[in-house]
Amino acid sequence: KRTRNSTDYLLSGKINREIADCYEQVNDWKSALHFRLLSHGKFSKAGITKYTYSSILNVARDYFANEKYDSCITYLNNLYQHGSTKYKPSSLSLLGRSYLSKEDYTESISKFEELLTKYPADMDGEDYMHLGLAYLYNGEMGKAMEVNRMALAMDSSMRTLDFRIATRTGDIHKAYQ
Repeated sequence: KRTRNSTDYLLSGKINREIADCYEQVNDWKSALHFRLLSHGKFSKAGITKYTYSSILNVARDYFANEKYDSCITYLNNLYQHGSTKYKPSSLSLLGRSYLSKEDYTESISKFEELLTKYPADMDGEDYMHLGLAYLYNGEMGKAMEVNRMALAMDSSMRTLDFRIATRTGDIHKAYQ
């Protein structure tokens, strides 16, 4: 049974979440993060885990958009360790992207490989592309090319990895196709 305070916190959290969503629509990531953090605080005080877990993921996404990868990783590790199984694939994907952005290619590969092993149905073309970029920057060209084929098979618009492989191998014509 909810108390008046928990209902007030829930309503306040939802309002802050909606404001954050509006700022995201106009790519104002700093303001979105501010209201996302307020929303998370209110959801936490309301004590309703389904809102708390989703708000953790949203806070992490906004930290990522603000290029604050260490904070993003902290929130995602918390969610991955303590949150519902429902959020684990999204957590691993964003962890992989965060480590890739921090140029920690070994850790990025680890997160994407864990995603591929534990949740293969949740791996999309973008995840394969990011895994391939981590392999490429880690000096594992063969694996990068293999993953590139998988990414392109899932989504032919995933050309970033294809371009980077082509430029590294000196195939300039392929790079500009």
